Amino acid sequence: MVKIEIRAKISKKFVEDAVNKAIKLVEPPKNLKVFVIDNVNQCPFVTADLKGFARKAYEKFCRAEKTSMSVTANGHEHLIVFITKEDEYIRKNKTALIGTLVHELMHTQQRKKHIDEYIFAELEDTLKRWSPKFRKLKIKGLNNVIMDILDEAGYALKDIYDNYQLTKAGLGKYILEDYTNLYKGFKTCPRPLEFGKLHAEVKKNVRVLRNVINFQISILAVVIPFMMWHKPKARLLAARIENCYRISITKVTYEFDDLINYVLHNYDWSSAFRRKYFDIIMQKVYMLVT
Repeated sequence: MVKIEIRAKISKKFVEDAVNKAIKLVEPPKNLKVFVIDNVNQCPFVTADLKGFARKAYEKFCRAEKTSMSVTANGHEHLIVFITKEDEYIRKNKTALIGTLVHELMHTQQRKKHIDEYIFAELEDTLKRWSPKFRKLKIKGLNNVIMDILDEAGYALKDIYDNYQLTKAGLGKYILEDYTNLYKGFKTCPRPLEFGKLHAEVKKNVRVLRNVINFQISILAVVIPFMMWHKPKARLLAARIENCYRISITKVTYEFDDLINYVLHNYDWSSAFRRKYFDIIMQKVYMLVT
């Protein structure tokens, strides 16, 4: 049974049709609630049936991230479609909306297989192994930056697993439609982060490192699954996104080529694969602060 709650400005029937299609494509968890919102002031509405810490943490995350997500908390299964200014197309493009829904439904399936637990166990192990090396550098604020980067890397790996499974299941067209619409609004390549001498910038402000690395990692979660999917339109979108961000942050992007190649050629559900994935990222971070 799936309950749908809508607070966003969008057709109820449009949403219901998309949800009914999505749950036929990817099996939903029991007692799923789907919320569609378009404003942070609606976040308390989607957390109303949670209690205690889960409710506070979930609402804070909803307000801060402003993103579609799926959450399992206190026995509740929530799927939130958050329509932001960047994805207004979801209000009218049913295939793209289905793409958002199946992506989040796949996350719920992978949580049942404990993939979140495995990823963050490897993340914790990586932090333990690398922290002593970073502590020796005695850079103020670096530990918090590293934790933020590892968190972003963990979420990106979840998305890589998710999107790859969708393409493997024959559902790639839905997420491709979603991402294509998200990026087609760019008439020119975006240039959010430009640093001619990144090392110097990091020395002045270590938070620059977090911003640049996390920006790049978030792009990999889109690019890598489409590079793995042997469809011309998917590979074309992957190439366009990758090339755009090479222009924006050339230094970091090229340094991440080996991570892209590693995932493409060694993709696996194993602990060894995840550990190497995190280690490559930590190697990049270390290189940029020394």
